[in-house]
Amino acid sequence: QNDQQEITKSNVPVLYFKDMGPASMPVFIVEPNYYSVSLNLFKGVVTLIHATRVLSANTKNIQVPDTNIKVRGIKAFITENSSIWSVTWSEFGAFYVLDIECAKYNDKRCSEEYVLQLANNLVYLGGSGN
Repeated sequence: QNDQQEITKSNVPVLYFKDMGPASMPVFIVEPNYYSVSLNLFKGVVTLIHATRVLSANTKNIQVPDTNIKVRGIKAFITENSSIWSVTWSEFGAFYVLDIECAKYNDKRCSEEYVLQLANNLVYLGGSGN
């Protein structure tokens, strides 16, 4: 089954990178309450996008840091753990996380600036709820 068929089955609005060619070979996983996509944007950089409409009981009381960071015009926050940079935000009634992981620790692309650049390059592709 091709990716476009998977995207149309999603109950979560699917965000993906505009102008990404087939050479990136994304792998979409679509389940009833979430979707994820993983791809190698460039050699040495793995990118993951996860989205869900479901909050677990354990996360309902988490305090989101108050930041001036925005993704697609929406308040967001960034974390870094073991050289994996993540940006998190809520849009279309869903919760999104974009992660980047570089094969080399000192790769300049694994940075706050780069993960924000990628997140701001996402566009709506399909799925329900938009």
